[in-house]
Amino acid sequence: MKTMTIRIKFSLVGLPLVFAVCLFIFLGTLYFQKRQALSALESKIQVMGDLAAYNLSFALPANNPRDVQEVIESLRQNQDLAYVVILDKSGNIIGQYRKALADQLNYRSIGDNALSDDKSILKGKSVIHRQDQTLGELYLGLTLDSLRLARETVRRNLLLIILIIFLLGAAAIFIGGSFITTPLRRMTRTAREIADGDLSRRAVVSGSDEVGQLGRSFNAMIDHVQASYRQMEATKQSLEKRVKERTKELQSEIGDRRKAEQALQDANMKLQLSVEQLEQRNAEFKLLNELYNSLQTCTSEKEIFTVCAQYAKRLFPEFEGIFFVYRTSRKLLEPAVVWGESIAGFDVMEPDECWALRQGKPHVVEKRNAGLICPHMENNDQLFQPYLCIPLVTPDEIIGLLNLRCTPSFVSAGLSLAEIGQYRSIDFTQQLALNFAGRIAMTLVNMDLRDRLHQQSIRDPLTALFNRRFMEETLDKEISRAMRSGQPMGIIMMDIDYLKRFNDTYGHEAGDMMLRALGNFLQQNVRKGDIACRFGGDEFVLIMPGASAMIAKDRAELLVKDIQTIKLTYSDKGLSGISASFGVAVFPGHGNSAAVLIKAADTALLLAKKRGRSQVVMAGD
Repeated sequence: MKTMTIRIKFSLVGLPLVFAVCLFIFLGTLYFQKRQALSALESKIQVMGDLAAYNLSFALPANNPRDVQEVIESLRQNQDLAYVVILDKSGNIIGQYRKALADQLNYRSIGDNALSDDKSILKGKSVIHRQDQTLGELYLGLTLDSLRLARETVRRNLLLIILIIFLLGAAAIFIGGSFITTPLRRMTRTAREIADGDLSRRAVVSGSDEVGQLGRSFNAMIDHVQASYRQMEATKQSLEKRVKERTKELQSEIGDRRKAEQALQDANMKLQLSVEQLEQRNAEFKLLNELYNSLQTCTSEKEIFTVCAQYAKRLFPEFEGIFFVYRTSRKLLEPAVVWGESIAGFDVMEPDECWALRQGKPHVVEKRNAGLICPHMENNDQLFQPYLCIPLVTPDEIIGLLNLRCTPSFVSAGLSLAEIGQYRSIDFTQQLALNFAGRIAMTLVNMDLRDRLHQQSIRDPLTALFNRRFMEETLDKEISRAMRSGQPMGIIMMDIDYLKRFNDTYGHEAGDMMLRALGNFLQQNVRKGDIACRFGGDEFVLIMPGASAMIAKDRAELLVKDIQTIKLTYSDKGLSGISASFGVAVFPGHGNSAAVLIKAADTALLLAKKRGRSQVVMAGD
């Protein structure tokens, strides 16, 4: 079978890669173009609906059909309009327009997906209201014909571009393969001629790239081989001449041979020691990699230090030690984990008690009088343990300390640090400890960053309560849990009374201060296990797992009274008169889904506002 050439292998690898990249660009561009176009159309129908609802809010109270018809005519100016239906608050149609394709369409069915069943019409709905009073509903539908035409145009243009890119990539692969394989073929031919015995042949070298360097190295090797061959011939003749002379000198050389054997034996022992040292280095680096993989699966600081202590025993079997971490105040360090039988009763230490923390670099002490001893290592008349202190350093600060001290059993044997580390020097032990501490410090920093990002993603920045996204996810989970356990679950929706008037009177900074105070109030006045969330604007939601209708309503009544006791001071002025209205709904009595429960609580909240505010209304009352 014919051997596959490098150029063919290069093409077999490169062409599928170019094809995959082109396919990824094509599909990705189509996907994002569709998403952007559909998002723009959704924004368009929302703006049209809101503007038309605003105009109808003036026409409906006057009961003027002509004004309603003018609004419909203005909407018909949009070529994509499929239908428009206007209902009064009783659900009666007071004006409509429909194209033929929308005659049989159920315009009221708008769920999570705003597209019609045949994906040809995008539906929208707007509520017509004025002064907190619902006057009716407006239903709109836009066709997707223009979006499909634009997408077809983009697809054709993109196919042409992708084809050009693929052809250019294939040409580049072919030309690149030629540049690589041509000098290699020349060198192969030269090597075959040299193997046949022609040592005068040399590879043709051009360029300074890797292939050129390979050719020059190949020529240098052949020059060396040719010189060695000539030298061997000369040596052979000389040896044949000296054989007879050296025969008489064999007895005197026996002693020299024995010395050479001894030297060889010594060299073998050194080589064996070097091999053992390399094996230990390899094992240590393998343990460091295992440590790194284990640290990636840790979910808490306690787990990190527990894993580190286990690996420290294996990496530094001749040491025992402590991991210190800063407390929040950064005035003291406390032990995070301790390993070793002789370390007991160690509480906390100040940063100034360690020379490594003062200097910001590793500190090693081999003997009692051989260097500056850290105050936290002074033990008066007790057995002195040689030690290393390695700061846990991040790009921004020092977050802790790794303290390694020789075990009493090694120290009692009178061994130095170099002797304790059987196959490694003090410098390598220090470097290994630095690598060990560096991986731990980076893992701690990554975990802290991950925790902060998680909190930012689920917390409202102004009130520090959980945000709406977290509320929706949690509410679905709690409803599922309540279904499995058969327990009720309460929902309290709260809205601040007259927040706009408060902002107009005192300013938005005062309004933000009120929202922060209310967030702090809810955190301090909810039951353990209840979840307080900011729903949006001046609305808040309290999820109460296991709460019946009576418990939820009693809690809401208590919050109505307690909120009125909140005292605020802004610009040296006392602000009072804070109140809120509450709507209460309970699973499963008022709904079996998050959307239905929120809707029930929101309806009850609106009823509480209509009844005079600062009160609680249960859904269904």
